[in-house]
Amino acid sequence: MIDTPRFLAQFFGEGNDFSLPPTWRTDDRYARLAAFIDDLDAVPTRPVLLPRGYDRRRYIYAKAFSAAMGRRLAEALAAFVGPTYSHFAPAPVAPRRGDQVETALHGLGPGPMWRLEVPNDHWHAAWDALGLLRTTWLDRPVRNNDDVVPVGRLLRDFRISLISADEQLSAACIERLIASGAFDAANIAFMKVRRHDALGFPERALDGAEIDDLFRMRLPSAVREALLVAIHRRYLATAAAGRDVDAACDLLRQHPEFATALAGPPKLDRTQAQAALLALALTYPPSADMVGLHTATRDAHDPWLATLRDRLPLPSAPTHAPSAADIRDLLEAGAYDAAWRNLTTLPEGTVRDRLAVHCVLNLADPVRSGEVHTALMRHGSDYLREVLTQQWQLDAWQRHLETIGLLGHDVPTGWFEFLDRVAAGEDLTAISNTLDDVARHWSIPPGSDHTLAGKLARAPLEHPAIGVVLDALPLLLESLEDGRAGESSGVAISLILLSEDLNEAALVALALALRSFLASGPDVSRYREAVGSLSDVASQLVQVRTIDRVLDLVDLLLAGPAVDEGIRLAVCESLLARTRGLARRLTPAQLVLAAELSAEAELGLDWPSLPERSCEGDTPRQPALDRTVLLYSLQERVLDRVRRTLVQVAPDITVHTSSEHDGSDRLKDQARASQLVLLATRRATHAATGFIERWATGKVIYVPGAGSASMLHAVLEALRQPGD
Repeated sequence: MIDTPRFLAQFFGEGNDFSLPPTWRTDDRYARLAAFIDDLDAVPTRPVLLPRGYDRRRYIYAKAFSAAMGRRLAEALAAFVGPTYSHFAPAPVAPRRGDQVETALHGLGPGPMWRLEVPNDHWHAAWDALGLLRTTWLDRPVRNNDDVVPVGRLLRDFRISLISADEQLSAACIERLIASGAFDAANIAFMKVRRHDALGFPERALDGAEIDDLFRMRLPSAVREALLVAIHRRYLATAAAGRDVDAACDLLRQHPEFATALAGPPKLDRTQAQAALLALALTYPPSADMVGLHTATRDAHDPWLATLRDRLPLPSAPTHAPSAADIRDLLEAGAYDAAWRNLTTLPEGTVRDRLAVHCVLNLADPVRSGEVHTALMRHGSDYLREVLTQQWQLDAWQRHLETIGLLGHDVPTGWFEFLDRVAAGEDLTAISNTLDDVARHWSIPPGSDHTLAGKLARAPLEHPAIGVVLDALPLLLESLEDGRAGESSGVAISLILLSEDLNEAALVALALALRSFLASGPDVSRYREAVGSLSDVASQLVQVRTIDRVLDLVDLLLAGPAVDEGIRLAVCESLLARTRGLARRLTPAQLVLAAELSAEAELGLDWPSLPERSCEGDTPRQPALDRTVLLYSLQERVLDRVRRTLVQVAPDITVHTSSEHDGSDRLKDQARASQLVLLATRRATHAATGFIERWATGKVIYVPGAGSASMLHAVLEALRQPGD
């Protein structure tokens, strides 16, 4: 319960030019304000809206008590008061140090707060609008927590799990996507391939039950590239080491089903995928685009790529330009990529455009579909009927555009255009479901952090716009420039904290944004704003199922720059104090690690010892004994903390640690001697990881995230599995 008289005395006291006399309840001058003051009795189920006057300026203060309430309150403030009557910024604010009024409001409970400055001539109109806002809020039905989760949010969580390379979270996300019934078997199979690729083991996709069907399908670009990497890793690694083209072709001849991967663009981003494509072209030349492959690898410097490229036969000059009849023959034969390449030889007009439509209807490529759609729309809506003269053709084209989210839309060409169109009010919900393919080549120009932050901040907080931005945020975070995206990652933190559900996936995204923010070396003001906001939602962040994620957040804060030591320690204390309240439900490892972090921050929190904790409930399944484990991370403090914790919770195992950047005899011996090898890198691309994989004799696991809790959880889960 709130001590309302005490709060009112503080809020309407020093620092607030609006006073509240003892007789306010019976004074008609305060009749309008009385309803807003009565809302204090409904905290935390109702937001608080109160006035302030200070230094000849007038303000409206708004306080919510959860992230979900904050998002809805921000929408309502923008709609009812917004830029019409106030200088409204959608991002919440932190209380200013030493400000008694803001401190009092902040002290009502966790949750975001807004400060709206209102010009004097708009003051009465603003309060009329607030009265309407309050009435509408009270009439609004309470949302049922059992509502079906939108598909976009499920995809958002899946994207986050891939970016963080989280094995357990990504598996759970796929199960939820299957249960939603929104995706057919082919799309689920594509997601599984992307998951294996994100975890660093694309070759596992080749063992899936659906692999034969995959090589009969038109593959999305990202899935095709992942499968080509898988082929190279499993079948061509030895040939690549010796640059033996003949051996590579002999191996691929045993798998003629792989030839279908030749269909698609000849230029690929990853060296292993490009090498596998060249080797397949040499093995099955009739299916290959030799001209495109020569062009794509003309400037390749990798020795293996150069060796393969030099063995490609030189394409013969065409005897005549392909005609429309030739392209129709290619379409009937299923050679859609070849048909697409030859379309440019035809003159512009309805014939070429009709063939282009028929071509992209059979290509799993929303980017090329978007190019055709944009070209058709330039001629006006009537032109489409000239191109597609039959109704069934028009219907098929409309269904195709709807499926890939382009019905009524052009494909954005980059992040800036995407955010600008969302800010302009365009509903891009459908496009957001295909962003994985559309946005995979989008990039953020270097040095444009300030511009990107401004575009993110201008995103409307109403549905569907906020949902579209949040769905795209995982992909955007992956595009941010390392160490140079402080402003945009700070805005991303605010958006995540305003999300509908602060679940485990949201905390993973929050950690990604926080890591980018801290790496940028933020100034004091931005640090207080972004980091301080974590305290407001501590009660929503700290749950039994998210403890590992919360401990990773604390780990990030303690490892990052202490721009404002007071704010950093306050946030760590807020998170760890709530964690301490759940001590009886923590695992021994979580308990020890939380105590370690608390001691490092010198918070003085009292944590139960392990013997004391073990008497309070059932003992969990213990890790297997007599195992040897190698922990690899570039962060020595993570290794030290995990090793110290393992000594307490699993004293019978042998732990090796390494933070070497390259291979060495010592690292080779450690890898060969360990039954378990855990690598705390996001992808299997670091220089040392290939060395470790080559010499490891036990199970290799890629750890999600870079925090101590994530690595510790992965170690203990692996140790609890039966030994090989």
